[in-house]
Amino acid sequence: MKASLLALALLTTSGVAAPLHAATTTVVYSFEGGADGEYTDTDLVRDAAGNLYGTSVQGGTHASGTVWQLHPNGDGSWTHTVLYSFTGGADGAEPYKGVTLDSAGNLYGTAVTGGGGVCEGGCGVAYKLTDNNGTWTQTVIHQFAGADDGQGPGARLTLDDSGNVYGTAPTGGVNGLGTIYEMKPAKHGTYKFKLLHAFTGADGIGG
Repeated sequence: MKASLLALALLTTSGVAAPLHAATTTVVYSFEGGADGEYTDTDLVRDAAGNLYGTSVQGGTHASGTVWQLHPNGDGSWTHTVLYSFTGGADGAEPYKGVTLDSAGNLYGTAVTGGGGVCEGGCGVAYKLTDNNGTWTQTVIHQFAGADDGQGPGARLTLDDSGNVYGTAPTGGVNGLGTIYEMKPAKHGTYKFKLLHAFTGADGIGG
């Protein structure tokens, strides 16, 4: 498989819409595959220092995907760092669509497979990554069972001002058509899962 490319497009305008041919694209990092990750089906999030964060669905130390950071060096170059490599076991695998950043610098995301439950290869997880002086620790905040809670979460998570985490699962739930869920912070770093809605088909399906 060819290595994935992550490109940052910069468009300069002078108060009016620029013609399409005026846009320029700069490749800030080219993924090699293997340990640094590949297949970057991800949204990007940027912190106050200008660092970019995202995920790769494949690659990493265990070929199960990564969470990564791109750090601007100030001279136009960027440094890529793998913050976490998924093992494909209880911690999940195939993290799509990137991560969400909270005010403390923690990262939250989902992985489509891995974890546990009734699904072949695991029903997926929601996770949190915490920076401990440059060492990132992953915590699974919900392991999907493939039952009423849903399965295969592949969308980005959303946080509110109270630290509650919201997401969707494309399948599973009581009707098998996906769910919307909430995870509330509880004691000792745990989260309490609450099903908010199970799609019926008439109201759409999970995403």
